[in-house]
Amino acid sequence: MLLDDLIKRFSENTKGFTPRNVLEKSIKKAHADMARRANGHRDEIRKKSVEWLWEHFSAVPPFSFTSQSDFDTWHDNTCKEYCNHMNSFIKSEGFSFDMTYGRAQKVLNMTFKYLYCTTAYKAKVESIAPFLHMTLDGYTLRWYSENVIDFINKFSPNKIKKGDISNWSKMNEPSKREYVEIQNDIREYLKGVSNYNYSINTEIIDDETSEQQADDVKNKKVSISVSIPFDPTRKSPFYAELIVWEGEIVRAKMENLFKGLNGIYKSIAEDKWAINIGIETELKSKMSAILKVI
Repeated sequence: MLLDDLIKRFSENTKGFTPRNVLEKSIKKAHADMARRANGHRDEIRKKSVEWLWEHFSAVPPFSFTSQSDFDTWHDNTCKEYCNHMNSFIKSEGFSFDMTYGRAQKVLNMTFKYLYCTTAYKAKVESIAPFLHMTLDGYTLRWYSENVIDFINKFSPNKIKKGDISNWSKMNEPSKREYVEIQNDIREYLKGVSNYNYSINTEIIDDETSEQQADDVKNKKVSISVSIPFDPTRKSPFYAELIVWEGEIVRAKMENLFKGLNGIYKSIAEDKWAINIGIETELKSKMSAILKVI
């Protein structure tokens, strides 16, 4: 699993580190996740970010909270203070980058995820894990849009529309659903749902179908379904993310695989030269066998 590999690699990379160095490395890695494709980001911003968050974690440690409301208040205040501090620094340096609430939550939430992967902090993270949030990014927001929204709307029709959701890096835009609301929606969803589910529809190219048959019969619609149970003893956004995030990455890879395979077949199937020398028929047979095995 991706998480097992992450824990192994990150634990090995931080072995022998002091708690201070472990925290610093976790923040650096979390910041890199946020900034990887961000326009206008500079190394000076990363240095200031790590410095501020390390000092904040040291001054206001989050590991002693005993209630959801206390942790949520700390998280919200941290994101806002972090944005204010970073944007003041960014403006003073003349950089073209905005530290948004969405970017702040990703750095903060991923820091907890990386700390969980270390022997120095794992027990501390587990002590507040029921209160921790799900990191919002492209993968988890896709899952939220396709599953959580429908669930919430069953009880409050049309409460949320998919167009109400910001890109994660712009989270807390005016008139959009705010970060805190999304986290509350996820908690409600996890109370009523036991499994992480998704289905992928794809075309199986059936080499046994007669060419005289209609096109809509030749290309059969099939569905690959995945269902993974959430741990009933740890049904919180933090632990659920460990399944959702990995599942959505695999899902995206599978969808790209099927799109690619079918795209290759369709392009060759329309090529007269390929048809004349029999490549189209052989490709059809081999791809059908591959897709059926998958």
